[in-house]
Amino acid sequence: MWIYLCDWELFYKGEVILASSDDNSLYCNVINHFDGVQFSSISESTFGSEIELTFSHGYTLILKPNTEVYDTEDDLFIFYIEGESEIAYSVELGFYTS
Repeated sequence: MWIYLCDWELFYKGEVILASSDDNSLYCNVINHFDGVQFSSISESTFGSEIELTFSHGYTLILKPNTEVYDTEDDLFIFYIEGESEIAYSVELGFYTS
């Protein structure tokens, strides 16, 4: 999964443990604990104001389009699925295959 062109927060059991606004030096420490976690579900809030991705072991990732910085056609994420088409999401297009 590639996440970009959005603001985001990573939660563990309801508490924010990492955000896109955090210092990059914190990323490796947190991401190493995320290794091996499995994707569970995805949901879109009304009007595409947030995308919630849930994972095993109590992890949740909230993606927030920031249209003051990014364009509505910019992708918030792309799922790369081996041997399949990629699945992407933008505020303008919603979910689509690329």
